[in-house]
Amino acid sequence: MSQTAGINFKSMIPPRKRKRDRKIMVALWVIALVPAVYFYCRYVDGLTHVRHPVKGGQTAAAASKPKRTLSSLPADKPPASAKTETPASATPVSVGFMDSLMSAIVPSADAISLHADLQPARLEAKPLPARAVPSVFEPLPLTAEQKRLKLAEDGFGEVMNQANRYPDQYGFAPDENLRDARLGDPIPVYQVTQSDRAHYLGQPVASLLQPADEWIYPIILDNHIRFMVQVRHGRRGYVLGNGSRGLGLIYDKILERWPASEGYHPQLVINPNMPFYYFTVPELPEQNITDTSRMLDFNPSLTPAAVILESWR
Repeated sequence: MSQTAGINFKSMIPPRKRKRDRKIMVALWVIALVPAVYFYCRYVDGLTHVRHPVKGGQTAAAASKPKRTLSSLPADKPPASAKTETPASATPVSVGFMDSLMSAIVPSADAISLHADLQPARLEAKPLPARAVPSVFEPLPLTAEQKRLKLAEDGFGEVMNQANRYPDQYGFAPDENLRDARLGDPIPVYQVTQSDRAHYLGQPVASLLQPADEWIYPIILDNHIRFMVQVRHGRRGYVLGNGSRGLGLIYDKILERWPASEGYHPQLVINPNMPFYYFTVPELPEQNITDTSRMLDFNPSLTPAAVILESWR
């Protein structure tokens, strides 16, 4: 009975009334959705499109002026005649929701151009020229003068070490301060070849002098020569020779007798076949070659060059 009554109760509503109720419900839903969609679109439009209101006194033509990108700025100001006239008024263009949505999704051409101009310039990488850097483990080779000086400095150090213990044997007084001693400039040694000795006819001795590959370095203290350090060049290169206290004492007397301040430049001369040193003063009128031991005489005199050269034949 209850099932039959329920069925009959539903069938009691007329079909025309049920259709009318359905239409009313649909209409209510449509009326509610239209404002919701409208306000939602306005909300989305406000998020995606920002409007800049035109200030008072600013014309619409100025607002519609095209933007300039960094790349479109001219280098110089154009002449006044080249300016184009803008209309006094222009109708503002309305922007719809779809246009605003598309402008937010797709950037404008001006924005793309400005973005490209702000990118850092890419320079083409060029290889740097290779520089020859000398290795720190390969020092530059010494010159001949530097090699001789290095040997002379080594000899100077050895002499001064011995002079601190035996000053008299190296030309120093016991009460002298040996720290002030220094190595002087090299004195080149010369020789006269066999052919020039055999054919000497009285010509200037200076024209006969040839380098003997030997140099004498004086050790100087208080402006006086105290000792001589010898450097020679042989088959094995530069070598340190024998030092001499006597030669230092004699050469100091030679410079005192014929000083450079008066224009004299004495030269040391050797005969390869003899163990003695000679000297000549080329600036003197008489050509001379004298044994250095003559300077130890009470009143030393020079020997004519012809006499010495004749004895060397």
